[in-house]
Amino acid sequence: FDEATCVAYSDLIQMGCLKPDNTDVEPFVVDGHVYLAEVSNGLKKHYYWRPTYGEACTNSPNAGFTLVPVGGHL
Repeated sequence: FDEATCVAYSDLIQMGCLKPDNTDVEPFVVDGHVYLAEVSNGLKKHYYWRPTYGEACTNSPNAGFTLVPVGGHL
C-alpha cells in the first residue's frame, strides 16, 4: 500500500472508526513511515474467499501442480 493509505487506516483505527478486531491489518511505524502488516485475528479468510474454478480445499491449494506420492515409501 502507498503511505497515504497506511496513514488513513492507522488514523481510522486510532479514532475508533475501524475496530482492530474487524480488520486484517495493523499499522506500524519504521523510521517515521507508516506501514500495514497483515495479521490473523480469527477472520474467516476462506469464508469470504472462493476460488473462481476448481475446489477450494485441495492438498496443494497454492501450488500450480498437484503433489502426488511416488514410490512405495510415500
